[in-house]
Amino acid sequence: MARLWAMTVDFQTIAVGDHLPVLVKWETEHTILRFAGPEDTGESGPPDTLPPAALTAYVAELLAKAFPEDRLSAEGSNFELMPLQPVPLGDTTATSGRVVDKREENGRRLVDCDIVIEVDGGETAATAHAVVVF
Repeated sequence: MARLWAMTVDFQTIAVGDHLPVLVKWETEHTILRFAGPEDTGESGPPDTLPPAALTAYVAELLAKAFPEDRLSAEGSNFELMPLQPVPLGDTTATSGRVVDKREENGRRLVDCDIVIEVDGGETAATAHAVVVF
């Protein structure tokens, strides 16, 4: 199967089973602080796990590498993140996904993707499902 790239992808060239790019991040204190909000940093100092907002940002970045921005911002395009476990400081995350459906519905061309965020050791930290409207 092909690996999608935002600069060349269009509805006609996408196939079920195509892979999204892989996004790898190393989680440092700087990363955690960048995404931590006031509610995450209490009297005990910064958190030692990655806030869910970071996982959301990683899914958005992955989708931006796979699909044109105008398709991601099209009415009806969206994704839903399901965090499953915390990502500790020092871990590496790998975000990847694939196309699981391509269809036309009510005059719109839709592409469904399943996305997985894995941490060191291959454990799944979060999953997401995205719908991209073409």
